[in-house]
Amino acid sequence: MKTTMKLMTLALLALAVTSCAKEYTLTVVPNNADWGTVEGSGNYNDGETARIAAYPASGYYFISWQDGDCTNPREVVVTGDATYTAIFSNDPNGGGTGDPNDPTEIGGTINQNVTWVDRGLPVDYIVSSTIYLEGNALVTVEPGVCIMFANNEAGIEVGENAGLRMIGTQEKPILLEGPTNNPNAGAWSHISILSNRSDNQFEYVHMINGGSSNRDDEGVVKVYGTLSMKHCKIDGSLGSGVCMYSDAHLSAFEYNEILNCAVYPLYTLYVEDLCSASTISTNNSFLNNGSNMICLAGCADEDGEDLTFKSMSVPYYTPQGLHYVGDVTFDAGAHMMVANNSNLQFDGAFVAQGTASNPIVFCGTGNNPSWDGIILTTSGENNVMSHCHIQNAGVGTDWFNQSCLYIGSETVVTLNNNVFGASGHYGVTIENIENWDNVTHSGNSFTDCASGNVFLESGGEYNGTQYDAEDVLTNLP
Repeated sequence: MKTTMKLMTLALLALAVTSCAKEYTLTVVPNNADWGTVEGSGNYNDGETARIAAYPASGYYFISWQDGDCTNPREVVVTGDATYTAIFSNDPNGGGTGDPNDPTEIGGTINQNVTWVDRGLPVDYIVSSTIYLEGNALVTVEPGVCIMFANNEAGIEVGENAGLRMIGTQEKPILLEGPTNNPNAGAWSHISILSNRSDNQFEYVHMINGGSSNRDDEGVVKVYGTLSMKHCKIDGSLGSGVCMYSDAHLSAFEYNEILNCAVYPLYTLYVEDLCSASTISTNNSFLNNGSNMICLAGCADEDGEDLTFKSMSVPYYTPQGLHYVGDVTFDAGAHMMVANNSNLQFDGAFVAQGTASNPIVFCGTGNNPSWDGIILTTSGENNVMSHCHIQNAGVGTDWFNQSCLYIGSETVVTLNNNVFGASGHYGVTIENIENWDNVTHSGNSFTDCASGNVFLESGGEYNGTQYDAEDVLTNLP
C-alpha cells in the first residue's frame, strides 16, 4: 500500500511539473505559399529543441530563413514565441521576390547562431528594423557582405550574452550602409555591444552614414561590454563615432579610421575604460570630425587604476576636468585640452616626460586664458614633469586655480624644461616655500603670465632667504 501511494505521489508531482512548464508558440511560414511549404509550427516547452524545415516547389529554391541562416532543415531552441519565415526564390542566388538581385530581409529577434554569407549581390541583406541578438546567439558576418539598414531607426543590439563577429578582409570588407535614397549622415541607427564575449570582433568593417542621434554621447558603435575593432572605418554620423559607457572595454582598437562625424570620433564616459588599458593604439586616424578630439566625458572614478595617456593623432578633451588619485603617465607628444573653468588634479604618482621635439601639451580650448590649471598634490617619489607646455590656464578665483601649475606643500616632483605661458594670473603657485626642498627644477621658462611668474601662497625661509606670503617672483626659487 505504501509503495502504491508513493508511486501515485511521484506521478502527481511529475504531472504538476509538466503542467507548470512554460509553453511557447513557434510559427513557421513561407514568404510565398506558391513557392514552397514549411513545417515545424506548433507549441513547445521552454528550452525544447524544435525542427523546422522548408521545401521549395518545383522551379523554386530555398534561400534562407528571415534571420539570414541558410541551414535547412534547422534545429532551434525554443525560449519564447517566435516566427521563422522561409525565403524562397525562382533563382538559386535570388531574394524573396524571385528577382536574383533582391536582398534577404532581416529583422526581429535572433536567438540562434547564424552566419550571414556573401551572396554576391550589391546588397546581400536589408535590416528592416532593429535586430536584437538574444540568449547565447552568435551572428557571424562573412567577408564581402553588404548590409543595408532600411531607415534611421534600424540597427543591431547585441544582448548581454550574445555575440557579433564581423571579420572582413582588405580586399573584401564588410559594408554597413543606409538606404540608397538617403546618402546622408544618420541614415541608420547604431550597433550596440552589451556582452563581454571575445567573439565581439569587427575587422575591415565599413560603417557608412550611421549614427542617427545628434547627441555627443550617441554614436555609430556603442560599447557597454567588450569589443575588438581593427581596420574599420566609420564615415558620417550625426553624433559621435564610437561611444564607450560604464565598464566598456576595447580589447583592441587599432588602424581604424573615423571621419565626418558631427561631434567626437571617440567618446568615453569613464576615463579608466579608455586609458587604464594599453589596447588602444596610436595608429588610428580621426579626420574632419566636428569636435576632432577624444572626449573623456565624465570625471574619473577614484579607484586608483593606473592611467596612460598616449600620443594620439588628436587631443584628449575633458569637459569637466579631472581629479585622479591613481598613478598617471603622459607619453611624449600627448595633448590634453581642458574645458573652461576646469582643472586637472593629480594626487598619485605623476609622470609627464616629453621631449624637445615632442612636448606634452596641456591647454584650454582657445588661445586666451580659459581653464584653471594643473594641481599637483602627489608626495611619492619619481614624479616628473619634463618638456611640457602648460598654456592659457590660471583663470580661477581660488588661490589654487590661478596658475598654470599649483604645487601643493607635500608635492615631490622634478620640473625640467617646461614652459608656463599665457596665464590669466601666474605661471606657478607654490603653496609652502619651506617645503621647496621636495622640488628639483631646471630649464623652465615663463611667457605672458598676467600677474607674474611665480606666486608664493605662504611665506617662510628657504635656502637662507626669507620670503613673505603673496610674494611674486620672476623665477622658481
